[in-house]
Amino acid sequence: MKKRILPPTYFLIFFAATICLHFILPVKKIIISPYNYFINEEEKVLEQTFGQSFIEYKKRVRRWL
Repeated sequence: MKKRILPPTYFLIFFAATICLHFILPVKKIIISPYNYFINEEEKVLEQTFGQSFIEYKKRVRRWL
């Protein structure tokens, strides 16, 4: 059986629906950022452990996320 190719109309409808859903349900709210949950806690522990030297290090080095 031949594989049916969808006409461009279906693609355009899917594309328009994706754009509309992006504004209704932004991906940013669906995907949980590890920065808010893990990295902030880790930075607090590092500040308590290393003190002022870690704070100066944070000012020199930019985050990778």
